[in-house]
Parts: sequence; structure tokens; C-alpha cells
Amino acid sequence: MSDLYDFGLKIGEFLRGVLRTAAAADDADADAADATAREAGSPTAEARGRKFPEAGVDFIQHDVRVRFTFEKGGEEVVTMHGAMLIQRDEARVGKLGLREVPFKVLSWAAAGWSNTLGASITYVLTADTEQPVSVIRAEQEGSDYPASFLFNVLFDVRVDNMTVYKGLHGRPEGEHFHRIPPSGDRAMSPTITKFSDIGKVMVKHPDLGEIVGTPIDCNDRQGRTVVTVPGLRRIKGEPHGY
Repeated sequence: MSDLYDFGLKIGEFLRGVLRTAAAADDADADAADATAREAGSPTAEARGRKFPEAGVDFIQHDVRVRFTFEKGGEEVVTMHGAMLIQRDEARVGKLGLREVPFKVLSWAAAGWSNTLGASITYVLTADTEQPVSVIRAEQEGSDYPASFLFNVLFDVRVDNMTVYKGLHGRPEGEHFHRIPPSGDRAMSPTITKFSDIGKVMVKHPDLGEIVGTPIDCNDRQGRTVVTVPGLRRIKGEPHGY
């Protein structure tokens, strides 16, 4: 597994240990609410509360499956194990008249192994670049949940730690979330299966020809708020493409 991914995990452990705030108690309450919802048979807005959480920083671990097809024949599905840090502002009413939470990705790395290439593949947040605005948006008036995650992220693709594509724009969309930050419970944090075509990776290989990487799905495994910043309204602008 790549050094970048290991580094991301270490950062997450550090933040959880050092920046622990009242969010830890909130997480315990959220876990209990998740359990109540599962026992009831379906997640509800009441089980998670009707309001988005206070602004803060979340650490999220996830698995992304990517299908790589090779111009000269064959394909391979690679599971990328990832860790992401996001900063959320306070909720506000957006242009669509729905409550929403602007956020930006602060750090991200996801790594997997390709048997076909005999090499590691790493997606990593593009350095020295202002990340576009992402948003969590209520799906109806009068209640914050369920909500949609609409990601905007610029990232690089590396093979054996050599950059082969820079500044790719990824736009995963996930619907019907009942938990922020997302968790490993699929009833509360559904599988993300919608990706814009601009998230495809297309690179040339000297022996295999053009390689196209297309995301299949993404499942969150764990999510924790590592610090809360009540009242934060730092993020400006509208999410691109939504």
C-alpha cells in the first residue's frame, strides 16, 4: 500500500486523538441513533435529528472500485482504499431554496494494486490547487435529511508513485444519506454509484495502449468528526456543475 495512504491514515489517527472535542459525544449519539433506525427497519430523519451538524472537519475512510479497460484487450477491477479529510461550513439556504452545507476536500489519497500493470495505482489530491466547492444538500424542504453528497475534487493519478495524469476533476454524487459524516452502515450512508464522465482516467501505455479507468462505486467504511467549528462560514462560491 502506498506511503501516501499510510500517511493519510496516520493524520487521521492524530486528529482523532489530539483534536477530540464534544464531537466524540455527538458520534456516540449518532451511533445509537443509527442502531435505533436499523431496528426500526428504515432510517428516518427523526433518528438522526432534523438539522445538519455544526461546522467542522470530518475524517472519512472509504473503498472505491475502479474498472480499468485496456485498448489491446482485457479489463481489471481495482479496489482503491482511501482516506479523506473535509471541512464543512455551517448550513445555509442555497439558491434552490433547500438547506445545504458547503464543504471542501482538504486532503485525499486512495490506493490499490493492479495485477495487470504489476504496479500500485494512487489517486491523490492535486497539490497547490484551490479545490472547488462541494455541497451536502437536503433533498426536500422542511427537513435536512435525507441529503445528497455532491463532490467536486481535483486529483492526480500516479502509477508506482509516478504522476501519469494531473488535475482530473471528479464529481461523485450520493443520494439519501441519513448521517453526516457518513458511516459504514449502508442504510444510513448508501453506496455511491453516480459519477460524471469527467471523472474517467484516460492514459497511454507503451504496451497496453490506451487505459481507461471508470469508477464503479464507492462505499464509506467509517466517518468521524474530528473537530467542530461552530459558526464557520469560510467557503465562498457555488459548487461547480450542480
